[in-house]
Amino acid sequence: MEVKYCIRCGKEVDAKATVCPHCGAALPALEEVNRTREKELNNIRSPWTAAFLSFLVVGLGHLYAGEIGRGLAFFIFTVMFFAFSKVSLWFAPLFWLASAIDAYHITKKKNEGLL
Repeated sequence: MEVKYCIRCGKEVDAKATVCPHCGAALPALEEVNRTREKELNNIRSPWTAAFLSFLVVGLGHLYAGEIGRGLAFFIFTVMFFAFSKVSLWFAPLFWLASAIDAYHITKKKNEGLL
């Protein structure tokens, strides 16, 4: 017998059930649950890859993680800061490092479903 778990109470129910016999919650079909799970697994990104890409080009790791606005903001801010600042050589390593660290953490949070 195939089983699935209730989305509300977490108890084991028959895979063909449309309503949980324990709490009465409506249950999605097993095929729908499998499609959702497969989609979630395909969306997982490597935090280390995001950090490496942001280290290569500021903001690129954010684009890889799906944070387009954040990645573009990092890139534009960095380019403008370098173009108009006389102290850009002092801060260049900090921007690159901050971008890589932020891309790592953003990707990790997205993988965990926190964002």
